[in-house]
Order: sequence, then structure tokens, then C-alpha cells
Amino acid sequence: MNINSSLSRNKIFNYFLYSAILFTAFVFLNCHASEITNNEPYFDALEKINALQTNQQAIPPCSENEKKELIVLLKNSKDEDLNSYAIDHGAIVNQYGETLEIYKGDFSNEQLTQYALISTGGTMRSNTVTILEKQNDLVVKRNLDTVIIENLIPDSDMSEFYMHVAKPFAFKQDGKTYIRYMNIPYKKYDIAQLQLCTYLWEADVIQLTGPNWTFDKKSGKMVPYNDCISR
Repeated sequence: MNINSSLSRNKIFNYFLYSAILFTAFVFLNCHASEITNNEPYFDALEKINALQTNQQAIPPCSENEKKELIVLLKNSKDEDLNSYAIDHGAIVNQYGETLEIYKGDFSNEQLTQYALISTGGTMRSNTVTILEKQNDLVVKRNLDTVIIENLIPDSDMSEFYMHVAKPFAFKQDGKTYIRYMNIPYKKYDIAQLQLCTYLWEADVIQLTGPNWTFDKKSGKMVPYNDCISR
């Protein structure tokens, strides 16, 4: 066999293979960019449904000093699950490597200092919420999931509850703290599948309160949502 001829054929094959890969990547990226551009109404709707009313005050993410306080409390904890949180350049990271959004408030409305740790999986990925409660110089886990199951879905588990939280997750109104969950459509940018539901958590009881919203697909306007999970 002619070695030079074989090398030439390999070069030609590699050239066409490389060209095909570049063409496929070009088509994919352009289609994806076009899909996002064509679905600007969806992202506008997502922003609208998350917006608070004028009499509601958002609980903001923790400041850097508040995060540092929580880091000290986590280090003092003897709970192995809490010790699994890692600290990466001042950010708190869970065992899956996800940076957590941290909020400080009285989420159970018991005049307590609590932290909500929320996984920031992204728009189309589920969120998990962990509530930590300050007790002296450490924190302990408060099982919000158990409260939700016992009050709202007693014959099921958290797989039947909302997979996402709203942004902001919590707000204050008339001295009470409310928390908000969302349904977000997978794959299709369908505003009619955007649904936001508001709950009041008080000690061992959680109940649906509102406001609760979805979108009317024809008009594209927000309308009350009547199918939130409640008992």
C-alpha cells in the first residue's frame, strides 16, 4: 500500500468529519438562539408572575456579613448533614456542588431566626429548600418538607409538590412572612403552564393563602390560579 496515499485519504476524511461537526454545532447554536429569541414573551411572563404587589416586601438574599454568620453557625453544628455544606470563596455549596441562595427571616412565623437555603439549579431545573433555625451558637434543620406533607399532601410525598420556588421566595406583609412556589413548564415555553402559589407557614401548619397566579393564553394576561395544592 502507498503510505502517502493512505495519509492523504485520512486527511480528507478528517477534514470532512471536522467540517460536519462544525456545521452541526452552527445549526444547533443558531436554532437554540432563535428559540430563545422567539420566546421572549415567556421570559417576560416569568418576570411578571414573580413580581410582588406594592404592599409586599421581598425578603432579600443574605448580605455577605449574614453569610459569614451562617458559616460560623454551620461550623459549630454537630449534625453531619450540615457539616456536608462546603464553603467556596464565601459561597455555601451543597454536596452536589450547587451554590445555594441564602435568605434570612422568620419563615415559620414564630419569632425565630431562620435561614432558607435554596439550590440554584436554573430556570428549567428543580429547586430544593432547606430551612435552618438558629439555636444559640449553632443551627439545626427544620423539616419544612414534613410540614408540607402532613398539611397539604398527606397521602403522598414531596415528588407531588412544586419543583420550583418563586423569586423572591418569601415576602412580608402585615407582619407575616409568606413563601411562594411555582410550576414551570419543561421543554416548551408555554406561559399557560406558569403557575405561582403563595403559602403561610405557622409553626406546624402551612396553608394556601394567595395571591396565586397563572396566565390566560389567549390574552397573555395574568389571571387568578385556582388549582394550587391545598387540602
